[in-house]
Amino acid sequence: MALAQSAQVDLLLTDVVMPGVSGPELADRITMKSPSLTVLYMSGYDSELVAAKVAAGANFLQKPFTPKSLLTRVAELLGAQRNQGKSPRGAVSKDLPRSGRG
Repeated sequence: MALAQSAQVDLLLTDVVMPGVSGPELADRITMKSPSLTVLYMSGYDSELVAAKVAAGANFLQKPFTPKSLLTRVAELLGAQRNQGKSPRGAVSKDLPRSGRG
């Protein structure tokens, strides 16, 4: 979290389920200080569990993924952010159902 406060960070890539703090909790803490930060969640859990933990329509990448698919998704998000002059945090992901928490 100190990095997000001291440097220009354009994207947070975080797992949904982690020990100690969940990805959504981490994202909430960081985006309080950097509201325009783009967040990309990843998880190997099934989409129902992920949908229960992550807001509907959140940016999401299902594990396992290839380095190319990760780079493509990050480029899409950062490109959309730059083209719109703002963060695409609410962009709909093809991988995460819109139903769920949120």
